[in-house]
Amino acid sequence: MSSNVVRVGLITTLSTNLGDDIVRAGIVNCLKRTSPGTQFDLVLLNKHRPMQVYPQWHPARLADRLPCGKATAARMASSLLHRFGGHCFQNCDLIIYCGSPIMWNGCAMVEWAGPLWKDIVVPMSRKIPVLNLASGSCYPWENLPSELAQGKDRDFLESVFSTCDINVVRDALARDLAEPLLAEGRIETLPCSALLWHEGRLPLRDNADTVFLNYMEGGGHFDFRQGIEPSIWRGVFVDFIENLRESHTLAFICHDKKEYTWAAELAPDLPKYLLRKPEDYLEIADRCRAAVCNRLHACMALASLGIPSAAIGTDSRMLMLDYAGIPTLYAKEADSGTVRMILEQLLQKETEERQRLAELKARTFASYEELLSNELTSILSKA
Repeated sequence: MSSNVVRVGLITTLSTNLGDDIVRAGIVNCLKRTSPGTQFDLVLLNKHRPMQVYPQWHPARLADRLPCGKATAARMASSLLHRFGGHCFQNCDLIIYCGSPIMWNGCAMVEWAGPLWKDIVVPMSRKIPVLNLASGSCYPWENLPSELAQGKDRDFLESVFSTCDINVVRDALARDLAEPLLAEGRIETLPCSALLWHEGRLPLRDNADTVFLNYMEGGGHFDFRQGIEPSIWRGVFVDFIENLRESHTLAFICHDKKEYTWAAELAPDLPKYLLRKPEDYLEIADRCRAAVCNRLHACMALASLGIPSAAIGTDSRMLMLDYAGIPTLYAKEADSGTVRMILEQLLQKETEERQRLAELKARTFASYEELLSNELTSILSKA
């Protein structure tokens, strides 16, 4: 390793979820700000394709060629063959788990738990630092756990949190569930790194006149058997749109083609923007006064630009927004009048809210940089 080059393995997703890209961009910004003279050589691995940690020639990759049972085959192949050596993180100076939920019912069965975490990351942690940054919980809103029961999920999460040199979670539930897992060390709670994807601050423009909307069928990714009726939430959102039309300019932001299709069905006449990368938010930022979103990371992406928003969701990921001061509603309990009231409150204090978000972002940058500083200094001192 050159004296000013740090090779960083990033456990993330690729071409999967714009929200994950936004989280990762914030983490990379923190690295660069913490050590401005350092060149970061980033090794990105899609955690949903954990066997890609191995090169094509590696015998463990034989599991990729099996027609069925790939997850089981991958676990077995990795467990048996990972000692052959040769993986994309082997020359890294640092490994970072980049945000997203890490705890939910059944998390121990996630496809990367064995092939990536147990077989690669845990052994690597004996040689280099491993960081868990901006992870969180994803449990049904109506059934939030008070503790982790004994079993596979607890064992897996204990391995994750005890392996990592730094643990930063983005919601209070994740903190409360993880703290009993650590014999030493502490769990830090900070706003999600998605708040930090954009370094600068955009001033309120005179032509900012649009309220942006983001809609997901059922109010979120998962129903969790909570009886959230998609048609009811659709009706609430349609009513909300109709109530706003006379007083506000409206447009949709969409993170994927499904959301674009839903938006077209709800309001064919309204403009729709399909955002594919974090920087696409800059194309709508100068027109955006505020937003109402089902995508929670749409709220965080806008908060990074100083734009106020409110969210409607279905699970404990909503708790992430508490640390950014972003109001939330549970989809099953939301009605168009309450959503509009929250939006109007945001618009009434728009200038103050933009200032608050800018100050929060500055404090959050400083907190992440303080946590990362010692690790990076130690790595560079060994170069």
